[in-house]
Amino acid sequence: MANLYTRRGDRGQSLLKGAKVAKDSLLLAAIGSLDELAAFLGWAKLLLEEKDKDRLQAIQKDIQTIMGQLAGYGGGLPPGRVAEMEKQIDAYWQGKEKNKFVIPGSNEIEARLQIARTVCRRAERVVVSLNRHRPVEKTIMAYLNRLSDFLFALAVANAHF
Repeated sequence: MANLYTRRGDRGQSLLKGAKVAKDSLLLAAIGSLDELAAFLGWAKLLLEEKDKDRLQAIQKDIQTIMGQLAGYGGGLPPGRVAEMEKQIDAYWQGKEKNKFVIPGSNEIEARLQIARTVCRRAERVVVSLNRHRPVEKTIMAYLNRLSDFLFALAVANAHF
């Protein structure tokens, strides 16, 4: 049985598709931020109703697809994922008060979703930086931008203000 650890990372490098990549590279920062986002979504998912759990599960799978695509393993998001997310945002946001600042923490699920939203925004910023150095597919950029809006709308929909 192989060990989980390889000791290769002890020198500040990771292997990605057989190539050595510095652990502080923008590519690994982007992938790491997306990994962190997927973990926070898993934490938030624990408190949601089934339909919303299923949505976050699908988003976690999308994030894994994006991470693989950034790492060079191919694949891509299914067509229409951004438009689908926009419909979900509109459904959650309907009837909500616009132009209102929200202080996170009205309840546990809203607070967890707001944390996931801020992690998503950070991941988006890192991917934008990565895009300056090597092209990132436009669908990924749009998806991450919409995802933070989706998480905000879902958080507000679950808030007790």
